[in-house]
Amino acid sequence: MSVEYLSLSDPKYEEIENHVRSTYEHSCIVWIEKITNPELEMKFNAYRDTIQPPNVKTLFHGTSEEIARIIIQDGFDPSKNKVSAHGLGVYFSTRARYSFDYCHRTEGHDYVFMLVCDVVTGRVGLGTAYKPIPHDCNSVTNSVSHPDMYIVNKREAALPRYLVGFYPDVNKM
Repeated sequence: MSVEYLSLSDPKYEEIENHVRSTYEHSCIVWIEKITNPELEMKFNAYRDTIQPPNVKTLFHGTSEEIARIIIQDGFDPSKNKVSAHGLGVYFSTRARYSFDYCHRTEGHDYVFMLVCDVVTGRVGLGTAYKPIPHDCNSVTNSVSHPDMYIVNKREAALPRYLVGFYPDVNKM
């Protein structure tokens, strides 16, 4: 497993920054770390290859730095989920601003952390509070016609690709 800082001149840095800023306008990215975890990637690819169609999406997951580092090392653990408004599992959002609500400041710092992940959504159903994902679905969402979030219940369904450290709102600084 390795983590490396992306250079400001790296095209991937600009791509991720644009993706974050398009859904969270006043955020200010401090750095982006590229995550490489061959073991998690192998499990993700094996799972993805069993799902037809896999429907892989790039989504956001807000958390603390401490939990992000655990996820980077060990992957997502659906049993640790504390939110169940749309079903049991790990929550990911299409919007950075929504995921920010689940970020926690690092002690002594003003910045927060968010993971940018590839997520296999596969067959998507409508989620139900406190209910498991139906057996005929690979994920659930808050809205089938206009999904803002996806919930998965398999560890191998999500792969952390980048960790973004950012100031939440430059207008409040």
